[in-house]
Amino acid sequence: MINIEALGLHPELIALCARWNYEEWGKHDGRSLEETIAGLQQIIAGAKQEALVALWGTVPCGMVLLIDCDLASHSHLTPWVASVLVHREFRGRGVGRELLAAIERSAHGFGFDGAHLYTAMPDYYRRSGWLDRESLTQGEDELFIMSKFLG
Repeated sequence: MINIEALGLHPELIALCARWNYEEWGKHDGRSLEETIAGLQQIIAGAKQEALVALWGTVPCGMVLLIDCDLASHSHLTPWVASVLVHREFRGRGVGRELLAAIERSAHGFGFDGAHLYTAMPDYYRRSGWLDRESLTQGEDELFIMSKFLG
């Protein structure tokens, strides 16, 4: 059974979620684990931002963020869904879909009528109603900026 809860309700999981984020993206972006932990704490304490954790029973199995900006070149777009991560052992069980739905509800609850994300895996998000906005190249990767109306 999947439960999606605010990470702020589980302070004991902040370090674990930060480590997941750091291993997947942070170390490649030049952030330290300590900076990643501090960033998560800032999101939890911030207005109109959210950090959610997925629990399979009592076992943490994924996370997602809603943040002001995830792409400096597109700071005019807000908010951003970021760090959609499902631990390998729990992939293929609907955890990602539940995380997306929950963060979309959070964004709508904060009064946003749309949200944005960027990804190298657009088909995954298209299945959940996300639409292509534009594509860009980052290094050797083709990334897609996607948007979704939440109204």
